[in-house]
Amino acid sequence: MADAGSLRLELGGGDGAVAVVWDLDGLAALGDLDRPPFELAAALDGQRWELARIVSGAFRDGRLLAVAAARPRDAPGHGAEAVAGALVREGEATMLDEALLSVEYDAGGRARRIGLELYETPGSLPLRVAGDRRAGEDDDDVVLDLRTDGVAGTGRLTLLRPG
Repeated sequence: MADAGSLRLELGGGDGAVAVVWDLDGLAALGDLDRPPFELAAALDGQRWELARIVSGAFRDGRLLAVAAARPRDAPGHGAEAVAGALVREGEATMLDEALLSVEYDAGGRARRIGLELYETPGSLPLRVAGDRRAGEDDDDVVLDLRTDGVAGTGRLTLLRPG
């Protein structure tokens, strides 16, 4: 849900839920930031979650993207992740009905590419987003060159682990 310059996505519900809050001004200025434009509302609960992957994006046409995925401890694969996402157009957030996130890793285990399929409503055609690693010494915070529908953007993939 979006309000007063922020966007909040919640994953998992109940005790140990993951809540990610983006600052929309920070998200829009993503290319100029030296840090991710979001905060976790509480620390990632290591009893419940193994990993969270947060995608933040800003496109040249003004659209903003926020996606959060959290993998439960002992999950058989990324298909068991809790995922939520939103697109922001002209300050108005649309919560996504479904968001699919795929991350490709290189031989050293570093994220090098992402792919997203974003469904705004049940049965709608997906908005496809691709991103390639641009820079970043920190393997857990990767700057991405994004593209969708012929529109370029800047993104960030942030990996968070409990502790």
